Amino acid sequence: MSRLPLLLPVFAIPILLAAQVPGPGGGGCQAFDVLGGDFSGENTRIRAADSFRPAETGFVSNVTWRGYYLDDTGESVPGPEDAYEITYYKADSTSATPGTLHAGPFPVVPQATDTGTMSSQYKIFEFQASHAPVLFECETCYWIEIVNNTLEPLRRFVWIKSTTGDGRSASSSGRGQLDYAFCLDTPLLPAGSCEFGSSETGQFTSTLSVPGDRFGTSVSMDGVRILVGDPFDNTVQGADVGSSIMFRWNGTEWEQEARLLPAENDGQDGVGTSVGLSAMYAAIGAPRADAPTPVAGAAYVYMRSGPLWNLQTKLTALDAATDDEFGTALFLDGNTTVIGAPGDDDNGSASGSAYVYVGAGSTWGQQGKLLASDGAAGDGFGSSVSLDGDRVVVGSPQLGTGAGAAYVFERSGSVWSEVAQLIASDGALGDEFGASVGIFGDNVVVGAPAKPEAGPDSGAAYIFTFDGSTWSEARKLVPDDALAGARFGVSVAAEMGAVLVGAPLGGNPVETSGIRRGAGYLYSGAGSTWFLRSKAMPMQFNRDTSELCGSSVSMSGDWFALGTPFDDLGTGFDRGSVTTFSRASQASGASFCDATDGALFSCPCGNLGDPDSGCEIQQGTGGVRLCTVEQLTGAENRVTMQGTGYPLSATPTSIVIRSNALDPSRPVVFGDGLRCVGVPLVRLAATFAASGSSNHSFGHGPMAGSGSFHYQLWFRNTPAMYCTPDAFNLSNGRTLDW
Repeated sequence: MSRLPLLLPVFAIPILLAAQVPGPGGGGCQAFDVLGGDFSGENTRIRAADSFRPAETGFVSNVTWRGYYLDDTGESVPGPEDAYEITYYKADSTSATPGTLHAGPFPVVPQATDTGTMSSQYKIFEFQASHAPVLFECETCYWIEIVNNTLEPLRRFVWIKSTTGDGRSASSSGRGQLDYAFCLDTPLLPAGSCEFGSSETGQFTSTLSVPGDRFGTSVSMDGVRILVGDPFDNTVQGADVGSSIMFRWNGTEWEQEARLLPAENDGQDGVGTSVGLSAMYAAIGAPRADAPTPVAGAAYVYMRSGPLWNLQTKLTALDAATDDEFGTALFLDGNTTVIGAPGDDDNGSASGSAYVYVGAGSTWGQQGKLLASDGAAGDGFGSSVSLDGDRVVVGSPQLGTGAGAAYVFERSGSVWSEVAQLIASDGALGDEFGASVGIFGDNVVVGAPAKPEAGPDSGAAYIFTFDGSTWSEARKLVPDDALAGARFGVSVAAEMGAVLVGAPLGGNPVETSGIRRGAGYLYSGAGSTWFLRSKAMPMQFNRDTSELCGSSVSMSGDWFALGTPFDDLGTGFDRGSVTTFSRASQASGASFCDATDGALFSCPCGNLGDPDSGCEIQQGTGGVRLCTVEQLTGAENRVTMQGTGYPLSATPTSIVIRSNALDPSRPVVFGDGLRCVGVPLVRLAATFAASGSSNHSFGHGPMAGSGSFHYQLWFRNTPAMYCTPDAFNLSNGRTLDW
């Protein structure tokens, strides 16, 4: 359990009432001030809300808060005329609005107690209420929202604010710009731990790029690697042949790993116009390649062997023809790639098509050719493509005089069939809906960069969801700072619970020049509920020109990348750059050996767990997640950690393993899971999991030393083997500094 000093700092000023208001049931508080916050008036539902982050997974059913009444007719006290509601939300938004509904609303009748404390001439009351138990996950950020609706004339309820809040507050009524005080019957991590947005992790270009290369025209991330297209790279084969550059994260920065340059190009092929990356393969589009006829287009597949990338094969359409521009768009998922050819003429001049290839090593074959069922001349079908498992989505932005459409295809065996046509509910001529597409699971995002939401070419993006039988439009995304000409939606990417949209002529003008650098907009959500989490722009722009940041975008795990092909990095005019960001919220002890660092994609039998857990235990159950509940340093040097995600009915042995180093070969397959901590290992705090969780408390003695230490949970499989014949697994990891 968290200790009170962790929640209520000893430096609190004397007017705090924390000593009089412990957390119910030994839980945690935002410390109370005697000063008032916002208030609710007659028939006005003010939703006082604030964020919090539980220290451990558990249930909440009791809430305590404080407030007082203003009444011009005399002293006011709580009464039956006061209606309260408590609602909980996921904190997945940066705006002053709570995020996705988590639980509630719960109508409650609180018990009011006079605290004996006055604010001006008004008595402060403490309110305690109970509701049905609600489960909260450790180290996950939530909002609590408490509504008061007094029906008494001239009476106003005033919320008591907190002195230890995190600076974030929200109100769906438009009020609520203060931290509000409350207590819950679960330990809370220190205020300030719920921080959202994104943080820049690096801005880089190729050591080989020169002015005019437009490095960053395309970008693809997978785990700890980024592949960047450099389509105007001048090579020994000629001018504007193009290339692609592979980078790998070394723990502190992106280092150049390889330059992927096919040897046979003869100039102006546009190698790197599109790129795709998976764990073992890289694919690169060259839409201007003469393969075999002028501008028929080609793509190249590379395979990784350690740090080396070796060319495996050159892909061309079996029915290649002049000006097909095969390779304009490309997406790679595992050993399957889909390649767009918007100049193909099967349904009329430039009606477009897309091709699916599957392979292994140097053997790749065309599995299918995709055409729109209603394709017509000039549609540009194949201008954008995306792939996730057995689904492909293809954009056709010029369909219907530029209104646009997107098409979903599904694979059954080796046969691909069109299953849906996606059209914007408010589509109009010239919107270019389908200029970009992304798919992840049952979610598709489609960009319409010419949509005139805030003037010509301001742009929009649309999210579609699949309910098991039908694809339907769920949400339209338009940024609050939409600008004419921003081209929001020219690029998109989709991941689990996240959508990234590029606006290369958006962002804030610089001083009075009106120059737009471009930006990326990161959204979190599901279904029809999506919130802007971050507007990302590089911290460093190099000249007063439009850099077009967000011309290309990509996401992988907790990272995302924005391509800026017209960045004048250094002294290079239009040399180009890529900027990466972390979208992780702050946590007590950084997590590793999960989707954040790409390790999860190496789970031994495809048993990927949840993004912030270890490898999956049983089919569809997710993995075990390791959290840091409390870390005490100094004289005590002790930590409490918790594992969650075990099957509720299982009681497996669970042991913390510790090392002062990460394994240089990580991730290492270990049983049904992955070991990232190095050897030798120290075993700590063995216990049995129960009711889906395990708790581990142990000291860090002087013999262990100081510095960074890395922890994972080892546990026996529950209840049976998953990746036969192994019978144990591991959680994600946590790093703590001592």
